[in-house]
Amino acid sequence: VDSGGSQIFAIMVVGIVVINLITSFTVRFVGKAPKASHHMSCRAVQHLRSDAAFQILACIHEHQMVPTLIRLLESTRGSQKSPINVFTLHLLHATARESNMLYLDALSNNSLSNDDQNRPVQSAFNNHQWINENVIVEHYARISPYSTMHEDVINVAIEKSAVLIIIPFHKEILETAESSSKALRLVNENILANAPCSVAILAHRGLIQTRTNAFRNVAVLFFGGPDDREALAYAARIAKQEGVNLTVVRFLLTVGQAPTAAYSNHKHVNSVASTVDRDREKVVDDYCIGLFQMEVAGDSSVSYNEIFVTNGAETIDAIQSIKDIYDLFVVGRHHESSTVMMSGMEQWNEYQELGPMGDLLTSPDFGTVSVLVIQQHVWRKDIYDNNSSTQEDKKQFHVVMRQEFSQAKMTSRQTTDLSDHQLNWQLHSGF
Repeated sequence: VDSGGSQIFAIMVVGIVVINLITSFTVRFVGKAPKASHHMSCRAVQHLRSDAAFQILACIHEHQMVPTLIRLLESTRGSQKSPINVFTLHLLHATARESNMLYLDALSNNSLSNDDQNRPVQSAFNNHQWINENVIVEHYARISPYSTMHEDVINVAIEKSAVLIIIPFHKEILETAESSSKALRLVNENILANAPCSVAILAHRGLIQTRTNAFRNVAVLFFGGPDDREALAYAARIAKQEGVNLTVVRFLLTVGQAPTAAYSNHKHVNSVASTVDRDREKVVDDYCIGLFQMEVAGDSSVSYNEIFVTNGAETIDAIQSIKDIYDLFVVGRHHESSTVMMSGMEQWNEYQELGPMGDLLTSPDFGTVSVLVIQQHVWRKDIYDNNSSTQEDKKQFHVVMRQEFSQAKMTSRQTTDLSDHQLNWQLHSGF
């Protein structure tokens, strides 16, 4: 009897091991989308065609962040020419074994996107009047351990051709232990590092939001660089929404102040900065600002201001003076301009995923303001081509903006280095 019982026990153990192996393999094979060469195309708000749908993947961990997310999306205008397609992705945590079993069970019942935990999220969106013929919302859910959660986000973003992924700041997720909060922070960092499109981190400080009306007073803080230009491009969508007041605040170094290069911040940009780099970025910044001004010319709900500073302390003072005017700040994650304007900030940057300005705005000193921190997707192929080409291959071509802010006129001239293909994708804008 003992011998027979031992044999049965051994068979059961072997069976459990085999089933787990098969389950894991099946989930990996069926549940994960193929990792296509998604980095060979550039998916960014700035480069979105004016007649293309704006595909947004909005990630949700818990219900408390849904009102703030809806407020943001309601502030973003969709049109018949360029509708907004929102794909909500409810990310549910489970251990590796639990997620495997739950995933297969959901597949067998065809209920992956309609689980009970996801229904409150669906109801919050579907019952909102913001959804119309120019806004389409689809709901999905994924069950996974923290270690692979970012893969679910990336795969859905590829599948849905997302232009922007919106993720919640991990400190806003209230129903998590400290260990889970650290794990969620790592999820966000992995998304930022591997996303096939631009990424925005949404943070709200203070009490839990219950309102779902659009943000009414929005400010973009513009210092320069790809991420700030992406923030400006997103703001162009906000500018077209009725009832929303938008202010673009551009920070510039006081004339005569020596700039210090800071191009090493952006993950795909050469860390060796030069005068040419600074001049080139400044030209592209000026061009995009000019395009934005022409787009919103005559709109009394949109304003543009320039603030000249000489150091980081003056930058902070300037932002402190306007913090109570706005209920949403939109900023780039990295600011590839003069470090003089941000001197002292990087040493105190606690959350690198927010960048120095996002970290500042989410600090207790700034009360209950909501913050959207945007990282622009970089076209790796373009950067590879640019870095591998010789200096002789590059055309001597540049565009210089002469801005007359009252009429937003532009002129062009020829000067420095900028390759044709780089000009095409850097200056192209979906304003």
